[in-house]
Order: sequence, then C-alpha cells, then structure tokens
Amino acid sequence: MKNTLKAALAAALLLAAASASAQVIPAFDLERLSLDPSAVSSMVVGTGQVRPAGQFRISLAAHYENRPLVLLSDDTVVGRGLPYDGTRLGDVVEDRFTAHIGAAFSLTDRFELNFRVPVVVYQDGTTGLPGVQAINGSGMGTPSAGIRWRRGRL
Repeated sequence: MKNTLKAALAAALLLAAASASAQVIPAFDLERLSLDPSAVSSMVVGTGQVRPAGQFRISLAAHYENRPLVLLSDDTVVGRGLPYDGTRLGDVVEDRFTAHIGAAFSLTDRFELNFRVPVVVYQDGTTGLPGVQAINGSGMGTPSAGIRWRRGRL
C-alpha cells in the first residue's frame, strides 16, 4: 500500500513538473473589460444605485482589441498599450472581438440580481513562435453574477 502511494505521488509530481516546464505563459484571464449589467448611470462604472422594483434590463455590448497579448524577446508577455523595451517576437493574441451579454432585475426598490458573460466571438494569434501555441477560436468567457442591495433611504 505504501509503495503504491509513493509511486502515485511520484507520478503526480513528474506530471506536474512536465506540465509546468511546458507552459510558457501562466494562466490568467485576458478579459479586462467588466461592464455593469445594471447600468443605472454608467455601463463601465457601477454607482451602487439599484433599479426601481420590477425593472429588467438586458444589454449587449461589443469591443475589439488589437494585440492584447504580445510576447517579447526577453520572455516577457505584455498587452499592447503598455510600455515595453525589447523586440516583439510575436502576438499570442493579435485580434480579438468580444461580445458582452448582461442582465439585471430588481426584485424590490432595494434588492437587485444581475449577471454578465463575455463571449469571445473571434480571436486570432500568430503561429510559429517557439514553444508558444497561438490562441485562436471562440468561446464563452468567465461568467459572473451579483447581488446589489441598497440600505437606507435615497
């Protein structure tokens, strides 16, 4: 039993080490835009206000990014728009088009439920970089849900 456990732990460590050495770019969420599904006064900045009771809001917004993920010669990964020194080896993600779907519903004048989900409609990257796989395709981003509760009077 102990030998089997030791062998399983050794195999798990070897697999973890192999996958860690093969991974050039750490895992992270590339989506940086977060829209407020309630959007009482702004779609980008939540004000904390709750919609009046019984109101329902659905939203669809889209945005395009050019070179949001760039690989540099010193193995640094940056997004376009950030200052960097060095030679650009390639664009892991060169073009990206994302749609944002959101909804908010107020149950009372003080309580609101909301959700949002980004959907990557199109994404394209540079191929041929050593050790880096281009990120192409489409898919659903990380969904989020929220509760907004207002206390006190207006």
